Amino acid sequence: MHRKALKESLESCSAAVKLETKKHCLLSRTSFPIPVPTLRKLVRAAGLGCIAEISIGVVPPVPECMPVFPNRFLAILSGQDFFVNSRGNRLFTCMWTPRKSECKVLIFICHGYGAECSISMGDTVARLVHRGYAVHGINHEGHGKSSGSKGYLSSFGDVVRDCSDNFKSVCEKQENRLKKRFLYGFSMRGTVVLQLHRKDPLYWDGAVLLAPMCKVRSLTH
Repeated sequence: MHRKALKESLESCSAAVKLETKKHCLLSRTSFPIPVPTLRKLVRAAGLGCIAEISIGVVPPVPECMPVFPNRFLAILSGQDFFVNSRGNRLFTCMWTPRKSECKVLIFICHGYGAECSISMGDTVARLVHRGYAVHGINHEGHGKSSGSKGYLSSFGDVVRDCSDNFKSVCEKQENRLKKRFLYGFSMRGTVVLQLHRKDPLYWDGAVLLAPMCKVRSLTH
């Protein structure tokens, strides 16, 4: 099951990722999970940046009482595309939908600084899809496969507009108009979710904030 999921997830990956996978013979491995050093090389090949890379391996093991879902939910994207924002940047977007049931709720995720939505948010997405939700994500400018200077954001307002434009374009599709809409923000992008919700509170049915950056403390000298 692990090998099949990995093979399917590689179909949309870059040539660099495929090369690293072949070099380490991951598709012919007889044991999982993949060692941390190998994962770090895959992250570098995917161009996720040093912050995402060094974070691998520092998260403590999942307690036995916590349900662990099959990797097939992590690996398979239902769709991916590029969204061109008002400034001409190409922003990578992706979506995951349940395989066997029609979802009635849409969840839009905003990843943290130095991360991206299709890999670093995979564990969260797995749990949401397993519960029957459709999940949509966007790589912010300068992150992941999106264009722009790596890790640089000139304005939070630009990120809010990008998310608002893309998320609402999904919501306004004929098949999605009657579905509930929720925002999910992690870390620094919790600020983006807060601003999105404050901008149009009646449009969204709710928001989930995980360790959000709600305020920056001013430093006095």
